[in-house]
Amino acid sequence: MDNTAWKSDFFDYCPDALCVITDGQLERFNTAFSQMFGYHPDQLTGKQALDFIHPDDLLATVNNAIPHVETGSDLHHFQNRWRCADGQYIWVSWTVRQRTPSTAYCVARDISEIRQAAQVRETALRRSEERYRALVQSQSDLVCRFTADTILTFVNEAYARFYNSTPAEMVGRSFLLHIDPATRDGVLDRLTQIMRDPAPSVTSFPWLSPTGRTHWVEWVDQGICDEEGNVLEIQAVGREITHLKEIEAALRDQQERYRSLFEVNPMPMWVYDRSTRRFLEVNKAATEKYGYTHDEFMTLQITDIRPEQELGRLNDALKMDTRGFYYGKNWLHKKKNGKVFNVEISSHDVDFNGEPARLILAQDVTDQIAAERALRESEETFRTMLEAASQGVILLDLSGYIRLVNVYIETAFGFDRSELVGQSALFLIPPHM
Repeated sequence: MDNTAWKSDFFDYCPDALCVITDGQLERFNTAFSQMFGYHPDQLTGKQALDFIHPDDLLATVNNAIPHVETGSDLHHFQNRWRCADGQYIWVSWTVRQRTPSTAYCVARDISEIRQAAQVRETALRRSEERYRALVQSQSDLVCRFTADTILTFVNEAYARFYNSTPAEMVGRSFLLHIDPATRDGVLDRLTQIMRDPAPSVTSFPWLSPTGRTHWVEWVDQGICDEEGNVLEIQAVGREITHLKEIEAALRDQQERYRSLFEVNPMPMWVYDRSTRRFLEVNKAATEKYGYTHDEFMTLQITDIRPEQELGRLNDALKMDTRGFYYGKNWLHKKKNGKVFNVEISSHDVDFNGEPARLILAQDVTDQIAAERALRESEETFRTMLEAASQGVILLDLSGYIRLVNVYIETAFGFDRSELVGQSALFLIPPHM
């Protein structure tokens, strides 16, 4: 069988839905393609592809998808809804390669179930969504959520500002549009790892800003799973670590520049020897925060600024393969006077005077943790007082629907609260009143 015949057979019998579009018309398609949408081949041949797209997706496809496809031969991915023979629309994920200026090869994948699963999950999380949004919008960290196909479902204001955009402009589009193309393969490899192991982990990638400056962002990402452990979405929290990268370069190339950046940093920083764990250098902010003089620091090990109960966890962390970078929360540090406080740590490997060392940046988050604890305690107190109230309490939304009742209401009206939540307030008023 010659090569042309082999390719023809592969196209016709491939289990994936394939089609060829020339000058906007369906020129060729395989059996899997026509079966996906329920059409007889005669109903598809020569038809305009845009005629099958859902009206609400047509503009986005024309404005966002087609221009990218026409720029070259690289694979391009996008989604839209296509009309089936029965008049219903299904969600389709497209992978397109432009072969000639007028001809594109397309692979279609029915993602309706994936979309439906996302909608079910969205409904389940709706009650907590506003609180979640209020919390993440107040963060200075970059927070985003996205599906396995890199489509953003949420970004906070800090994330959008970092990329000189707005949440409305970013949600619904691939975050790959906002990263350095040189890191694309590394990002996709990281996504593959998350799909296999959704546990929180740390990585970092560079981003080239419109001004031409390279920014490094350290990401803590994890999979958000359903009850069966399937990854539905991925959440990532990023923090710019460009300052750490700049310090690393300064340590390696320009000692004087290193001193300047290191000393004036407003947060405590130090360098320690990886083998002896002794402090090699600390900045002024560290001496002020921990209460030791510079000379005293030079006689200490990093274990000396940790409370006793943290030493085991510290030893475990030092043995971890952090791939050069590490970001950790919920650590405790100890000042010279014995006072213990909460910190978040960012660190990475450096070469210090020819020796392997590690650069640390420590941020005091004691006040932040106290505020979060107070918020939780306030909510628990509210719940306790609500249930213990001697009178009935009903919480309505702005539309007059019941969102919360206490046990008094259940007893007084004889309904379980699950029967009341979501009902109009008029539900509890007799018709004759």
